[in-house]
Amino acid sequence: MKILPQYNTTSACVNDSIGVILVYSDLFLTDNGIGAMSSIEEFAAAYPDFRISYTGKTKLFVVETPRLKNVQFIIDNEYYQGDDSVPASNESVGLQVSDFRKETYFTAIRITN
Repeated sequence: MKILPQYNTTSACVNDSIGVILVYSDLFLTDNGIGAMSSIEEFAAAYPDFRISYTGKTKLFVVETPRLKNVQFIIDNEYYQGDDSVPASNESVGLQVSDFRKETYFTAIRITN
């Protein structure tokens, strides 16, 4: 687990509040049994309303569902096998499970404030 302070964009400084919690352990699971080492296929089965995106700002592939507020599941770039222009984009782009290798596993869960 890693805890990062909140960043204040106005003052360009961190403050005393927690901004992000990163969970790397598979001991912490959602109510549907999904954790940091779960596969993208398991997530899609557990949360059919899922969304996969790549955000150029953070340079991360993330999977999320409206059912888990402020929670994102991180996918390493090495699992991506889709269009090469997506990681070069600076905008959030919607993706499909098929854009990733079979048995793609999450490396972390990101919980934001």
